[in-house]
Amino acid sequence: TSEQLSRLKREFDECRYLTETRRRHLAAELGLTESQIKIWFQNKRAKIKKSSGVKNELAMQLMA
Repeated sequence: TSEQLSRLKREFDECRYLTETRRRHLAAELGLTESQIKIWFQNKRAKIKKSSGVKNELAMQLMA
């Protein structure tokens, strides 16, 4: 729901990496599984990394 999404975004703004305890608490609070919370955070971090244009230096050298 939109409430769950806004709560996840607020939590992400506070800290990009969740502890296991925090993940459990959020899952219970939002009615989601721990896996759903974990994957949402992973995807959010990946999306930010991709949009920021950060390139892996080693990967760039290997492709040259």
